[in-house]
Amino acid sequence: MQTAHRFGAVAVRAMSTFTKPPVAVIGMLKNGTRVEVVRPNETHRQALVSFAKRPGTMADTMKRPEEAHAVADDYLWNARSPKHDALVAVVGSDVVGVTEIDPDVHEMEPPKDESFLQACGMQPSEVCVAQTLVSPTWRNLGVGSVLKLGQAEAARNLGYRAVATCGGVQQIAPRVGGTMQAGEFGGWTLVPTDTQPKGKNS
Repeated sequence: MQTAHRFGAVAVRAMSTFTKPPVAVIGMLKNGTRVEVVRPNETHRQALVSFAKRPGTMADTMKRPEEAHAVADDYLWNARSPKHDALVAVVGSDVVGVTEIDPDVHEMEPPKDESFLQACGMQPSEVCVAQTLVSPTWRNLGVGSVLKLGQAEAARNLGYRAVATCGGVQQIAPRVGGTMQAGEFGGWTLVPTDTQPKGKNS
């Protein structure tokens, strides 16, 4: 089935010859479950749609089934884009977490905090922005930490030195070698793309 993406068919066709290095990060969750973080492809479409329909993920107010399909389209588009990326955390055949990587913040989001980035030795152009979402039933088990490690690898492949997240789960950043914005609840976190895990997943 072919769908019309919000960026248009021409943009999708232009990406068809672009190939990214694979990303595959495997982790063991606190409950002993194996999770794998990979770049989504068409085989993940239905699992992404199911993820988007779950309460507590994407939009709780989502009423029309086609909205969940549009969310899946966006993740698959980002996964193929030369300037963006997307990853999914998979347990068995289920998507239990997702992340998107963008060159900059989306509309209506706060801009990158340049003073925070510079204090960390980074320029805004060296830092991409990521958003992460984990299914409520899989939170606090380590899915977010494994997704963060996947983000760092994907961002490094795109040429970035670090991944910034606004309002992210701040406990995760230090565990994967990152930094939190001082005195800012819900502020920015920064994770270098050469990061390695420092302790337990979260």
